[in-house]
Amino acid sequence: MVPRAPSEIIGLTTLRSRIVTVVDPRIAAGQAPLPLPARAIVTQIDGCDYAVLVDRVDDASMLDLEPLASVNALEPFWRAAAIGLVDPGDHPMLAIDISAMVPSAVV
Repeated sequence: MVPRAPSEIIGLTTLRSRIVTVVDPRIAAGQAPLPLPARAIVTQIDGCDYAVLVDRVDDASMLDLEPLASVNALEPFWRAAAIGLVDPGDHPMLAIDISAMVPSAVV
């Protein structure tokens, strides 16, 4: 827990001498938090480092982004984060903008 931070900011850690903010997007989406320890995708957004917790990582690959026909069926959190669909061959998946899962300002 980080004082005065949104509830989805669950902590801070270091990576190669850099401070990294740990974010649980499930909390931001109104779901139960991920059990810890969990895997994370580390990214940099607006010059700040974030570790975004994930359920699992199956693969990393380049895929073509297809537009969404409609976002109306998605819950508001996912509607704001959705940027399209990708299909690795066995089933389509929602592509999201990871920066939408990070609070815009922590004071």
